[in-house]
Amino acid sequence: IDTHACHVVYALQRTLYDAVMALAPRLSVVHGITELVSLTIPSTADAVAARWTGQHVEIVVMRDHNLLLATQTIATTVEDAAYHILNAYRQLDVKTDVTPLQLKDMQVVKDPSGAAMLRGLLNNYLQLA
Repeated sequence: IDTHACHVVYALQRTLYDAVMALAPRLSVVHGITELVSLTIPSTADAVAARWTGQHVEIVVMRDHNLLLATQTIATTVEDAAYHILNAYRQLDVKTDVTPLQLKDMQVVKDPSGAAMLRGLLNNYLQLA
């Protein structure tokens, strides 16, 4: 991620990689967290962003314009996603009243109403951007 002078490293099955490269050798394979980090370049020093897919939640935390956390974890329910987001705030001592959460393009395939449910639940604990 050029804007943060860091790299995202992740595992990809060799057979899948070989198939993609055979079909489209110039294709760039980019992990979803890379996109989330790129979308979270804050205008202020601190930022928290998350995206929930219904299968996993991606969370990015920036402090003083530095990438502090970029993670993806399994979260199959609204409560799981909310827990992991709120836990990131707590573990990293991010002030909920100062640093609003940016929820990015959540396309929850399993239950489209899940995104609204997650927003409603999180709104009880922190500000949403």
